[in-house]
Amino acid sequence: MRADRGSCCLPEAGLGIPFAPGMSAPARARLTPRPRTRPWSPPAATAAGEALSADIVDHAVDENAVRTTAAELAATRAGKAGDTLRTITSRLQAQVLTPLGERENPLGD
Repeated sequence: MRADRGSCCLPEAGLGIPFAPGMSAPARARLTPRPRTRPWSPPAATAAGEALSADIVDHAVDENAVRTTAAELAATRAGKAGDTLRTITSRLQAQVLTPLGERENPLGD
């Protein structure tokens, strides 16, 4: 996230649009209980520094460092890609991935 003007906002509450299970699962997995209510009750943008402190994002860097930081992060992970990492990730993230793959009732109505 850009440190100078990056923000995180989930405006669905203000728009009257409830999260579908496939949207709730990633938000629930990423956010700890306190930040889960912050970005949308009431809907407001969370600045980069606050998002970083709340573990909503992993990095907040200057604009000129965004590309370099992203490339460095990708390079550190590239050698680990493959079937083993895919299996580990899918098992660790099953509570997130299952609702995202829902075909019968994706809105959870």
